[in-house]
Amino acid sequence: MQGNSSPDRVFFIHVMKTAGTSLVSYIRDAIPPERVYPCRGIDFDDPGDTRVYMNVPRLLAVPEARRENIHVYTGHFPFMAHTLLRADLATITVLREPVDRVISILKQFKRTNPRFRDASLSQVYEDQGVFRWYVSNHQARVFALRPDDGAESILFPLAMDDSRLDIACDNLARCDIVGLTENFEEFIAEVNRRFG
Repeated sequence: MQGNSSPDRVFFIHVMKTAGTSLVSYIRDAIPPERVYPCRGIDFDDPGDTRVYMNVPRLLAVPEARRENIHVYTGHFPFMAHTLLRADLATITVLREPVDRVISILKQFKRTNPRFRDASLSQVYEDQGVFRWYVSNHQARVFALRPDDGAESILFPLAMDDSRLDIACDNLARCDIVGLTENFEEFIAEVNRRFG
């Protein structure tokens, strides 16, 4: 957990498979739905719209009148997206032990993608698309992307090296609250204490 001072509005950097969906459910139960981005009936083009959760240009295109009413941003956006909004936002995130996170994403692909239903976890892991976008340095990439990379989402081909790892570590250190999936209740308690 971090202890930085922070504003009242929040940008949640939702790293896939870290219990972030549980946090979003908690948030949606705690505040009116129109105060959360994205909100069904306001921000979605259609019910199956997934781009609203990941597309940075779409996030930046949210009209100012709508932005004024948003208290919490959620979605699978890279850390740098919050700086592009040019708003005073606290940042929170949850990370997960990397092997557990990878196993969780592989199991999700088996559950939700018919192509992988009968595959072993090793076979899913070896799939180049799954590995490239959802496994390889995924948590670090979320924090290592820079605005000048031109990334439209966290699914961006970024080669991780020492300088990118430094950027990721610096950005993570700038987060107001960093929780761990393994200590999720403690994280929720800190979020509640800080933001109500």
